[in-house]
Amino acid sequence: LVGAACHSSEYSLRGTANDTAIMAECLQEHFHVSPECIRILNESEQNDHTVHPTAYNIRKGIKWLLDGCRPKDHIVFYFSGLGSRMNNYGLSEADGYDCCLLPTYVCIHTHVPQ
Repeated sequence: LVGAACHSSEYSLRGTANDTAIMAECLQEHFHVSPECIRILNESEQNDHTVHPTAYNIRKGIKWLLDGCRPKDHIVFYFSGLGSRMNNYGLSEADGYDCCLLPTYVCIHTHVPQ
C-alpha cells in the first residue's frame, strides 16, 4: 500500500497516509489478510527512509509482494498519490500516452504539469 503525499512540494496531498491506513484496515477486517502480509510505504515516518514511497522502495515492495506469491494467491497494489502521463512511443495507446504513478522524490524534483 503506497501513500505518496509529496509533502515537500507545491503539489502536496493531504490524506494519503489515512488512505493507506484505511485500506490496510479494510484488507484485515473484510478480507482477513494478516498484518504481516501488508506493507505500507508513506511519509509519516519522517526519519525512516526505508518506508518512504520512493521509486526504489516501491520496486522493492513489489518484489517482496511477488516473491511471496504462490499459485491462486490474490495480491493488491494500492497507490494513493499523484499520477501523470508520458508519451507512448510504442503506439499501443490510442491517445498516445501512458499513465504513470509519481513516487515522492519525483514530486519534489520535477515540474508536474496540471
